[in-house]
Amino acid sequence: FDLYVDDQNQSLATWSEEFNYTGSINGNIWTAEIGNGNNGWGNGESQFYTANSENVRVEDGVLKITAKRENFAGYNFTSSRIISYNKYEFKYGRVDIRAKLPGGRGSWPAIWMLGESISSIGWPDCGEIDIMEHVGYDNGNIHGSIHSKDFNHMMNTQKSGSTTLPTATQSFHTYSLEGSANYLRFLVDDLPFFFMYNDYNGGQAKWPFDSPHYMILNLAIGGDWGGVQGIASSAFPMTMFCNF
Repeated sequence: FDLYVDDQNQSLATWSEEFNYTGSINGNIWTAEIGNGNNGWGNGESQFYTANSENVRVEDGVLKITAKRENFAGYNFTSSRIISYNKYEFKYGRVDIRAKLPGGRGSWPAIWMLGESISSIGWPDCGEIDIMEHVGYDNGNIHGSIHSKDFNHMMNTQKSGSTTLPTATQSFHTYSLEGSANYLRFLVDDLPFFFMYNDYNGGQAKWPFDSPHYMILNLAIGGDWGGVQGIASSAFPMTMFCNF
């Protein structure tokens, strides 16, 4: 996990998470959110997020987020979602994340960001940047998107792009975002596939990306997008691997 912070073309800092340890996630960087998320940060998903080692752990230099089929807290699946909220947030720069994605109908892994202002102004006003999303029933199609007050999936006005990556579930690839006051650029293996330009004169409703955002890594199951064609029970357990 490498982040190069660049404000007005001047390098200010570099942050990295190499997962060069074994066991629980580093609590100085990550928090594991607990719950189903349908109380404001879910999309009708079928998993319960836990901090259990069976769902999220670091070993052999790799972060592993695993979804299991099991009855837990009234849900049929468990998984994990980790965030850097209140621990590391950034505004401009480039972030690179290497990941091997899980396959299987019903899987919905994501590498994404939310504005730190979500606690005060809520979603979508805070802004959302989806660096990578993949749904199992549409294997090999990688999606990048932005959401804001005026551009979001609730109104079917979100701005997004996609690219084909046939080996997304078979090998590691690098998913990247470059951000500045003028644009957002989404890349896979250093090849751009989606640009979003700031043509809105700083209007918050369209471009809330001039404020710090925090990282989120999660593996959702089912939901409004991932579950469109159902969930293949035989695909479990499934794991999202990150090796930054």
